[in-house]
Parts: sequence; structure tokens; C-alpha cells
Amino acid sequence: SSLEIKEKEIREKGSEILREQLDAAKKELKLKDKECERLSQVRNQLEQELEELTASLFEEAHKMVREANVKQAGAEKQLKEAQGKIDVLQAE
Repeated sequence: SSLEIKEKEIREKGSEILREQLDAAKKELKLKDKECERLSQVRNQLEQELEELTASLFEEAHKMVREANVKQAGAEKQLKEAQGKIDVLQAE
């Protein structure tokens, strides 16, 4: 009957629309997956750079501390020598 034919056409059209929507959703999901992968790579690269910068910063800080300690030791030695000379001069 004409009603059954119309019903069948409506079901087929509905199925076709659902398939198209499913295909569109799959394409969108693929794009989002690619974007997530790209962002993950960017994050990994930034983490790597941050680790390298942190290591470099600590190396520089340790170097500065070592240099300061050497200068302090030198200044203390000069002070002792100067005090020794003063003591000798005062004793004369």
C-alpha cells in the first residue's frame, strides 16, 4: 500500500540522515584526536625545554655559589694577612 511505501521511504531517509550524522561525528572525532595528539606533542616539548632550563638554572646557581665561596675565602685570607701585619707593626 501507499502508506507502507511512505513509511519505508521515511525509515530509509531517517537511516540515511543518521548515517550522515555518524560519518560527520567520526570525522570530527578524528580531527579532535589529531588536535589532542598535536597538543600532547607541544606539551611534551615544553616539558623538555622546562627541564633543560631548570637544570641550566641550577648549574648557574651552583657556579655562582662556588665563585662567591672562593672570593670569600680569598678575602678572609687577605684579612688574616693584614691583621698579622698590623700585629707585627703594633709589636714593634
